[in-house]
Amino acid sequence: MFSFLYIALTAVSLLLASPTFAGPDVSQFKVGSLPGGPPLPPSWAGRLPVPGAKPGNALFFWLFEAEDAINDDNLISRFCIRRTGP
Repeated sequence: MFSFLYIALTAVSLLLASPTFAGPDVSQFKVGSLPGGPPLPPSWAGRLPVPGAKPGNALFFWLFEAEDAINDDNLISRFCIRRTGP
């Protein structure tokens, strides 16, 4: 499970950070602000489908651009697991 999450987050970061990416329009993931809130630093958010999972299950991601170029190579991930049922 966690290896899939790592791969998914790595793919998202490469997808959004690569200037040579020529695939689907990633502007659909761009976040400018939250309702009633101030503008946010450059970020992208969305849901990625989970292969082999029930329809409607997805992995949520929110990627923030590094504020300082010296930290541009770092990717910090936080995983939260919510279980429902037994």
